[in-house]
Amino acid sequence: MPARRPSKTGEAFDVREAAKALGDLAVETLGQIMRGDGSDAAKLGAAREVLDRAYGKARAADEAAAEPVTVVIRRFGDDEAAD
Repeated sequence: MPARRPSKTGEAFDVREAAKALGDLAVETLGQIMRGDGSDAAKLGAAREVLDRAYGKARAADEAAAEPVTVVIRRFGDDEAAD
């Protein structure tokens, strides 16, 4: 059954439909956070949300069966990137 609550006018309000209407804006906002000057934690959280929505959340069984992966993140300043 859809999530509904009464609106101020007395008509039924479908929360899921209202959220879906904002979906494009939400994904655009997450992209702006990922590309912005915010903290690494904010960028990682935004990236995780985008990936979860695009590919689904990883299941525990999949994670247990997967081999460990090492990720190395290096930051380069403008001077170092040109070298």
